[in-house]
Amino acid sequence: MRSARFFLIVPRLWVLLALLTLVPCAQAVTEHWQADFIAVTDTAPPPADAAGWHAVSLPFYLQSEHRRSDGGWFRVRVNATEMPQSPQAMYLWWLNLNAVFYFNGERVGGSGRMTPPITRNWNRPFLVELPRALWRQGENVLLIRLASEPGWGVLSPLEIGATAVLMPEFERRTFLQVELTRSLTIVTVLRRC
Repeated sequence: MRSARFFLIVPRLWVLLALLTLVPCAQAVTEHWQADFIAVTDTAPPPADAAGWHAVSLPFYLQSEHRRSDGGWFRVRVNATEMPQSPQAMYLWWLNLNAVFYFNGERVGGSGRMTPPITRNWNRPFLVELPRALWRQGENVLLIRLASEPGWGVLSPLEIGATAVLMPEFERRTFLQVELTRSLTIVTVLRRC
């Protein structure tokens, strides 16, 4: 009787152990719902002590504060108590219209024109690698230059963490916002023909 119970429990334990190996290791991802903002559209990052930097909540809509502005700079401070051991990235699920990304003074992402006609990257997420060589113990600074039509700029909250943890969400969001939308548009157009 006792050995029969043993043979019932052992396979269940093996299944449980197998399932536990499928669960990814918990790695910290920090969400950022606050940033500093300055409504200047210079191509070079503004000085940290420039007049005009002020705290804003994300998502941030230019229309709410700066109706005539065609963009500006966002600053997010990222504290690292220790140097990252795995590749890190910044995940931003939405912005309007285009952006360039700097990490600790170095350009790390962004594409297309930032002046009219501005490249329209408004309906796609961004996953920007934050190279290990640029990380510092203590304060790190992510700068985002946003370019838009006057008053229409938007920046969503962002996440910073291990690339492997952020990648699945980025891929899911790309499918929903870009691929699925594109497919539905094509189907709709073809049905009307």
